[in-house]
Amino acid sequence: MSTTRTVTEEDFRMPEYQRAKVEDYEFRADGKLVRKDRWETGIRRIEAIVGRHRREGFEIPELIAAIEAMEERAYPKGQCSNDECGWLGRLADCTASGAIPCCPECGEKVEPRATNADEGGAA
Repeated sequence: MSTTRTVTEEDFRMPEYQRAKVEDYEFRADGKLVRKDRWETGIRRIEAIVGRHRREGFEIPELIAAIEAMEERAYPKGQCSNDECGWLGRLADCTASGAIPCCPECGEKVEPRATNADEGGAA
């Protein structure tokens, strides 16, 4: 089998680096070769997953707030009914097999905590 194309250095590269430009990469502290824009690329992927993809851009605090709102919906928080204890955490952390949530610190009942949306704020 013969081709007219000449073998180049790129033919010996791993597939993920065949079209790579040296100036787009750096070595991480552990010695692994990584893209310089990996943090920006990662944040943009998170933005798309969260569903806040906008042409005009976004600010990191907006993205964090959206992720925190998702977390609050997925893992509601509760607060111990014992004022002396004051434990505050995820209801899932203190509920075993659908039982009434009990404080992991003192064993008292845990009440669902009001969310920002419940209090009239943004969720």
